[in-house]
Amino acid sequence: MMAPVLSVALMFGGCGQGAPSDTLGYLWPMRADSIKEVACRRPESYTPAEGDLLFFTSRRPAYKVGYGLAGTGEPWHVCLIVRDPSGELVVFDFAPPGAQAYVASVSLADRFDRKVIEDEEGYAWVRRLRRPVTAEESATLTNVLATQSGKKFSPSTIAAQVLPGTRRLTGHFDPPRYDKERWICSELVVFALQEAGLFPATKYRASRFYPRDLMLDEKTSLSCNWATPMLWSRGTCPP
Repeated sequence: MMAPVLSVALMFGGCGQGAPSDTLGYLWPMRADSIKEVACRRPESYTPAEGDLLFFTSRRPAYKVGYGLAGTGEPWHVCLIVRDPSGELVVFDFAPPGAQAYVASVSLADRFDRKVIEDEEGYAWVRRLRRPVTAEESATLTNVLATQSGKKFSPSTIAAQVLPGTRRLTGHFDPPRYDKERWICSELVVFALQEAGLFPATKYRASRFYPRDLMLDEKTSLSCNWATPMLWSRGTCPP
């Protein structure tokens, strides 16, 4: 009887608080004209999987100004679900937040908690991989995590991209490689997916992608491998 009760609660404005124990929050279809508004009040529970893309944003003015100068928009951050060397599902991300961040594996619960605790007005989206990864793809993603962990975030790359005209210079940034010492979030995600053979062929280097490009297919379509992005919420209230 749980499913009918939940459906009735959602239709008439009721909001539950918890997802089933093997899931992490709920996903909501977005409206076609707004990435921050739900298209309907019928969410589905979210079960994290390898290869899923996570996106985060904030209403802090500095992000809007900085990314606006770079010629892009929300979301401001992207990260990737992989397995760590022990086999646990983790988020391939940067920690702690800020300019001193370094590449790290973050637990799924901690990553979504951080979104809520640090910026309660922020939004999160999930773009699910359409199929399970193969054993080879999984091993490659784990290897990228293992070899890149501890490397630093690259504020200089962000700074360079907000200078007028630099984002249009295809050869402005070095191509990604395993011995690269500093990363930005979208570059690292694209590099990992390219190494695993999951990312579609593209004329753009990994450093040319912003989080918004990966969520909304603004440079290269990811729709063959990834589903349409959906808004995330902790409970059954719309975000």
